[in-house]
Amino acid sequence: MNWFTSWWEAMTGLQQVFSFMAIPATVILLIQIVMLLIGLGGEQDMDADGEIDDGSADGYEHDGLKLITVRGLVAFFAVGGWLGIAMIDAGLHPAVASLIALIGGFGALLLVAAILKWASRLQDDGNVNYDNAVGMTGEVYIAVPPNFTGKGKINVTVQNRYIEADAVSGHTEPLKHGAAVKIVGLSDPNTFLIKPL
Repeated sequence: MNWFTSWWEAMTGLQQVFSFMAIPATVILLIQIVMLLIGLGGEQDMDADGEIDDGSADGYEHDGLKLITVRGLVAFFAVGGWLGIAMIDAGLHPAVASLIALIGGFGALLLVAAILKWASRLQDDGNVNYDNAVGMTGEVYIAVPPNFTGKGKINVTVQNRYIEADAVSGHTEPLKHGAAVKIVGLSDPNTFLIKPL
């Protein structure tokens, strides 16, 4: 423990303040990393109000980046604290060192927000987005009545999943079982608008 005492006593008062931010934040950061590596980190974070954030809560956002999260604040204090200590060690004026620490910490906060946003885009909730099927071809499973007089069903592969979905048609003739069709749009969020091929 002598090395810690001598290290601590060699620091200026401002460096000690920076270390009060950096050391606990670094410990929390390391715990978060270990938890993520063993699968306990989850996809949730906590926002500034202390509420669990699953990515759907508003929180404080800037350009679509959720900035004020536990992970973001931990990164801010860890990077900013160590950067402040290093800048004072390098001989910079305390005001300049503090400004660089603040900028570096904010940069880390932005980086974490961007990484979390990118990671959330990689998640697949398992839902089929019907918009992705527009322009694709399918096959009638249950006959589709003519002139938008009712719904039938078609089979189509969307997002690498073979699905059965409701369909309507403005064609003057009914589209019978087995007919090849093209999806031209959506009549509602869960119903395809089709035409014969």
